[in-house]
Amino acid sequence: MNTPDLRILERRLIESRLTLEQQAHPPDETARDHPGAAAAWNLEKLWRRLAVLQTREIDVALLKIHRGEFGICEGCGQPISSQRLDAIPWARQCFPCHSGQAQKTFALFQGASWRRVAS
Repeated sequence: MNTPDLRILERRLIESRLTLEQQAHPPDETARDHPGAAAAWNLEKLWRRLAVLQTREIDVALLKIHRGEFGICEGCGQPISSQRLDAIPWARQCFPCHSGQAQKTFALFQGASWRRVAS
């Protein structure tokens, strides 16, 4: 990946991180005490947890940029396509490795659900 593209992705990562940091503050504890607000409070809490997790992924991507390791698949060691990095700048795996992992995870959950129903 050439340096200008890398700088553009780095800037996008930093901007995304700043946005997520603003969203990751804990929800107002008093808000859940209002009638009917518990579901909204739980949804907000979940959203904030997701923001924290994505912030961590962005931090890893920024660290990899500074180490010169950005854009290399953690699964196979091959370069991650520029199209994938453009869509998901914090991607740790190339599409084939990610898809393979997703299929394994889906199969695992599908098998676990079947075992629960069958027993």
